[in-house]
Amino acid sequence: MDTITRSDGRVIDDNGYSHPITGDDGVLPDGDSYVAPVLGEEGSDVPIVEQPGVPNTIANRLFLFMENENGDIEALAQDFKKAYPGNQYSIIGYDKEVKLLVIQIPENERDKIRQTINEKIPNHKFIVFDEEIYELNGRVSTQSENPGWHIKATHLQAGWAITRGSNSIKIAVVDDGIESGHPMFKGRIVDAYNVFTQDNRLSLGEGHGTHTAGLAAGSADYVSKGAAGVAPNCMLMPIQVFDNKQCPLSALIAGVMYAIHHDADVVNLSVCPSFRGLNMLPPEQQDQIARSQFKNVERLWKRVCSLAAKKTCILVFAAGNDDILSSVPPENRNESSIVVTAVDQNLYPTDFTNYGPCSDISAPGKDIYSSFPRGGFQSCDGTSMAAPIVTGTIALMKSLKKDLTVVQARNVLYKTGADVYGYIPPMVLIDKALEAVKRGDFSAPSERRMKSVPDGSGDESSARRVVTIEETPVQPEPVQQGDETDYDAIRRKIAEYKQKIKDLEKLLPNKK
Repeated sequence: MDTITRSDGRVIDDNGYSHPITGDDGVLPDGDSYVAPVLGEEGSDVPIVEQPGVPNTIANRLFLFMENENGDIEALAQDFKKAYPGNQYSIIGYDKEVKLLVIQIPENERDKIRQTINEKIPNHKFIVFDEEIYELNGRVSTQSENPGWHIKATHLQAGWAITRGSNSIKIAVVDDGIESGHPMFKGRIVDAYNVFTQDNRLSLGEGHGTHTAGLAAGSADYVSKGAAGVAPNCMLMPIQVFDNKQCPLSALIAGVMYAIHHDADVVNLSVCPSFRGLNMLPPEQQDQIARSQFKNVERLWKRVCSLAAKKTCILVFAAGNDDILSSVPPENRNESSIVVTAVDQNLYPTDFTNYGPCSDISAPGKDIYSSFPRGGFQSCDGTSMAAPIVTGTIALMKSLKKDLTVVQARNVLYKTGADVYGYIPPMVLIDKALEAVKRGDFSAPSERRMKSVPDGSGDESSARRVVTIEETPVQPEPVQQGDETDYDAIRRKIAEYKQKIKDLEKLLPNKK
């Protein structure tokens, strides 16, 4: 990937700039999709809304998602330009199969347009939400005490005695780029793709994609050093969805759809919206948020996951690194994907992992050694590292049974996994999972009993809890006040909780 230097001296990836892609008539281009780069016209920075406890959003863009999967996205685009004819209102991205448009509007009109656009285009049923920024879920470890511990913990080499994978199986890693020339990937990269440039020019990114790809599908040649891909004989499809360190939701959707259309068997998604700071709320409050907020984005991901399931393509999501319920990120809330939490060497929850409802399987996620740019290796922490271990495992399972479904995969992984501590699911055991696939045992497992983390042991993590959350009935639609957004609703809940704490403090006796 080439870089360019702006007039202000900043070096940026040359992924292009966002711009209108239709004329005044709103007629979409012939292609199936187009993703708007993060940078604005002439390389300007887009306005970003940063808010504690909820994902960042792009302030001058909105997402239009058709409710009916057979809706006419071409007609919606044309009717949008009839309703908003000025040059300040433009279509900058679309996906004809998922049925979505990305529009660019004046920043100071965003809230008003969000509230009134359905009335101005009444002959189409569509949902409006913000263009969220998704983030990477891994970071470089501050220390590395036992490189390769995850290989032994997951019984990887015992699994290789059954299969190292098949070159008929494609593993897509949707991430920030890759060092394609790294020796871990020699001769096995296929169908590489950059969603912004629509070609195979990928950047190095932050090294995150190189690390996750190495864990899922890297070579077995470095296993003695503590680095190995779980499925070293499978093919690797790297897909870049980050533009200058940021991943818009529309780019992530486009990356997944590219993988599906290019016959990926399993897709790794170590990318997630950040809800940093939301762990200040008790889990019961988080559960209410999961059941009432971001329902529109949840519906979007449900459609994408169902499209994948129709082609027996399994999506694997990192649960997230915010120490909150896994059910809060909306992409985790469906049964057509696998969601992965993280454990440490003691099989305790890590201090960052999300946990609880909507978690399907755990994997090692702390001090995980794998490939890194410039031909090197590095230990990293995160559910980002746990997810590709499971992704690689599913690739091995599909090497034995190519038509493996997501339900079958979930049943096998849970039933054959190792017992762990805290409010997270079992940890993947690769050999046991492969043995179950060979036997044809895909029956539904019994629920495991949770075990408490021993007192004084492990990280300070909310996932240490073993008391399940008392769930309330799911609301069919978001419960919001007036015109408040999901972000407004969460800010309101945080403010209410803070006020409760203040009220309780007033009841405490004064210090003497």
